[in-house]
Amino acid sequence: MAAILANIMSCSVGTDEFQVTDLAWKNEPALKDGLPHGRTVSAKIDGWIDNDKLGAFTAVCGRSGQDVIVRGVNGAVLYSLPAARCMNLGPHVAYEQTSMKGGTAGSVNIAVTISAQTMAEPNDIPGGNPNQADSPGNEITYAIRSDGLIDVSVSGEASGPDADASVAAVVADVRNRYRWPGYVVKLSQTLTGKGDSRKFSISAERMAMDLPDGGGTRATEGTCSVGLTVDAEGVRTSTVSYDVVCDGDPMALESSVRSALDGKIIVSSNVEVSGYKERRLRCSYVVLSSDFLGPVTQYTESIEIDSGEDPTASVTEYDGVGVALVYNQAKGNARTFKQSGSAVGLRAYPTPPASKSPTGFVLSARPRIRYEIVDAIKHRTTWNYEFVGTKSIGAAEVAAILAVLFRPLNPASTPAVAAGSK
Repeated sequence: MAAILANIMSCSVGTDEFQVTDLAWKNEPALKDGLPHGRTVSAKIDGWIDNDKLGAFTAVCGRSGQDVIVRGVNGAVLYSLPAARCMNLGPHVAYEQTSMKGGTAGSVNIAVTISAQTMAEPNDIPGGNPNQADSPGNEITYAIRSDGLIDVSVSGEASGPDADASVAAVVADVRNRYRWPGYVVKLSQTLTGKGDSRKFSISAERMAMDLPDGGGTRATEGTCSVGLTVDAEGVRTSTVSYDVVCDGDPMALESSVRSALDGKIIVSSNVEVSGYKERRLRCSYVVLSSDFLGPVTQYTESIEIDSGEDPTASVTEYDGVGVALVYNQAKGNARTFKQSGSAVGLRAYPTPPASKSPTGFVLSARPRIRYEIVDAIKHRTTWNYEFVGTKSIGAAEVAAILAVLFRPLNPASTPAVAAGSK
């Protein structure tokens, strides 16, 4: 038996529960002698139920007067229709199996209808316009998107001199129930042939992440994306992009989203603002995604060996005689070994590696270390070591030196600027 999933809607009838994929819930005012006489409640629900629960659910649907509760994400109650508030032994529940797609293995897709007549609610106004999302006459629809988020739609009709105020009150109630920055609420109206009568539809679209704000300006809809890039040098950068519609100054919002990157190294940025039809902000920031100082982007190292096998000689030219070569056999015993390289770090100078000189060789000159600023974030270190010795450097020792001649994964480094600065 599968457990009820907490990340989507569910509905319980009595003690039996099933998953909900789509829900339409409507309250109609019921009048008697011009006075409120309750509400006529109707609901259509699509969902699925486990095969092993279908028998019990069939039995409970055959008995009227069972409490009905619709729950949203993580068990939050969206609708409660207790039998104690229903007349005529309601609520009445019926279902049929359907061929719609959805559900899990071992489940059955069902379409459920619920009907009841309830006692009047405190805000029911005889013949009046709606002033709340769930006022009599309004229909509320819940739809689960493919990403599991729930969108809400409220539709109804208002007429008379207070129609505008009525619609505004319903919009305010929807915004209070489904608040920014997690929801975006939109209103559309259609005037009918009844003069000042209009039909309205209010949608509350669930955002996957909260919308940004700043400087008195809010993003009212749009997208945010993050991309990761690793270039040929191994530099990891993230590109953070916004494309949002604003209800105020887009540049004030840009300052806010940029400040959210405090502590990051912004390599480059691009900002575009458009107006007239809408106030839209498009901006992107390329930031270093490394969480530590000193990642190396370039690294080269080489060695140079003077084997000393050839004797050295000096050249002397005599008038009328020609050229004479003077050999110095003893000098041929001196051998030199040079190690040099460079590394480029991000906001840090890489530490030069230790020397790799052959055994028995000593420094013939002071090590030369150079530090250089390449650009705003790259810093280069170069090193040069020179050694001298008299011993022959054999092939095995050369191979051993070459074996440790490689780029370290994370060489030590000295920060070039204070951490967290841009």
